[in-house]
Amino acid sequence: MVRPRMDVLVLSDEVHRGTLLTSVWDNVPDSSEFISHLKKKAGLPIDCWSEDIQVFRHTVDQIDASEL
Repeated sequence: MVRPRMDVLVLSDEVHRGTLLTSVWDNVPDSSEFISHLKKKAGLPIDCWSEDIQVFRHTVDQIDASEL
């Protein structure tokens, strides 16, 4: 499950690799479109799924700069 505005996704498929940061969620309405953008960024067709595709999720917490 992909969590809008919380997840950074990294997609890897052999020589193809793409990363989308949480800020992309501001322009993407749903998780399926987010995945399509991620595939395009990796240089893959948006309908591509292979046994070699790996997706890694990194969770971010936003903090106020005054907390530093």
